[in-house]
This record gives sequence, C-alpha cells and structure tokens, in this order.
Amino acid sequence: MINAGSSILKNYIIEHFEVCVMDAFLFPVSKYMIKKIITATISYTVQSVCKTMYENNIGCLVLTKRTTSGLVPVGIVTERDIVKIIGSTDLFIGQAAIREFMSSPVVTVGTNTTLSRAIDIMNAKKIRRLPITSNNKDGTEKLVGIISNRNILKAIGEINHIPDFLEMCS
Repeated sequence: MINAGSSILKNYIIEHFEVCVMDAFLFPVSKYMIKKIITATISYTVQSVCKTMYENNIGCLVLTKRTTSGLVPVGIVTERDIVKIIGSTDLFIGQAAIREFMSSPVVTVGTNTTLSRAIDIMNAKKIRRLPITSNNKDGTEKLVGIISNRNILKAIGEINHIPDFLEMCS
C-alpha cells in the first residue's frame, strides 16, 4: 500500500528521473574508475604480460615508464592484443618484448572528464578501456586509474535502480 509520503516521492522521482540519469553521465570518470592499476614496463615479454594478467585476473595492462612525478602511460596491451599476437604467427613469441605489440600512443583522459565524454571517446576510438591521468605541478601526466566498459555498465546499472524503486511503490 502506498502512503501519501511515498506517493509524493514517487511523483518527484518520475518528474526528475530524466534529469537524474543525465546528471549521472556528467559525473567525472574519477567517480567510477579503478584506482588499483596493475602496470608493466615496455621491457616485459609477451609471456610475462600474460602471466601478470592471469595472476591478477585482469583484461589489460597499462605499460608505463617511471618518472620522478609518477607512472606515465606509454602504451596498453589487452586480451584482444594477446590473441592477435598469438594468432598472427606460427611461432610462439613468448619471449618477445611487449613494446613490439602494445597499442601506442595510449588514449587517456583526465580525472574530470565526464562519463559521457569518456563513452564518446571509447566509441570513437573503438576501445574498451581508458586510462585516467592527472596533471602534476610540472605539467606532466601521471596514471591514476582506468575505466572500462564494465565500469560504465555498472554505473548505468546503479542509475537503473530508480525504476526498481518506482515499481515497488506502485
């Protein structure tokens, strides 16, 4: 049974639902990014990259160089890249340096980039993962997180709990 208070709340949410959904896409990617990033250097081998990805149950590694300001992304390697590497040769090239196969330059966005803009970039570049960087005082960038299509779907899923609430109220 709906009481007067929940009916008012239901009407308010219905009237403002579209605004709520639109607002969520205006949140910065830093709200949804993964902050614990597993990285590798460009000197890693294909085999060591595969092992690191397997041991950490992750779908990509951001390849970085270490600077005094922090880790700077220089490339990225994904599960799809590994499949291409192995599928494109008759020889097992597990000891080859990953720098030969990484995607570079890596596409990055800043921490204040909106979720909507990140989605647009990922669609335009046909990528599923987007490293997040912040600017140091000296103007250089450092890696601070990563957002994936899965993180974005999770964010959209959180938004979709509002209709569940409305259904419960009716």
